[in-house]
Amino acid sequence: MIKSTAFNILFWPVFSVYITLMYPLARIWSTKKTWKWVYKPVTKWLMFCLRVTTSIRYTIKNFEKIPKGPVIIGCNHQSTWETFIFSLLFDELAIVIKQELLRKPIAGLYFKKLGCIPVNRASPILAIKTILEHG
Repeated sequence: MIKSTAFNILFWPVFSVYITLMYPLARIWSTKKTWKWVYKPVTKWLMFCLRVTTSIRYTIKNFEKIPKGPVIIGCNHQSTWETFIFSLLFDELAIVIKQELLRKPIAGLYFKKLGCIPVNRASPILAIKTILEHG
């Protein structure tokens, strides 16, 4: 409970201010600029806060075996952590999200600007087709 509280005190105020300040710029920036100046810095801040407050460490093994160029990485999605870490490992990324997230007031804009692929989870076949088309 103490580590969780420490993380929340450290991460959320900076995150909230940064995302709010970047919102007008993200509306006019390209996808690449939004990745570089919004998503990656937020991810670095998140990883720093996790390391400092919870002592979370991670190891990437066999990263060199991932082919250069476009690849599809399927995760057993258990948290948002892998979404964040992949943004640090790869320069270009297309993240699959549930389409309901596009309706979130601020987050929706960021998901659109980052080039996320929204899918309808109620229709798995349509979701796969959407991923193949946009991915």
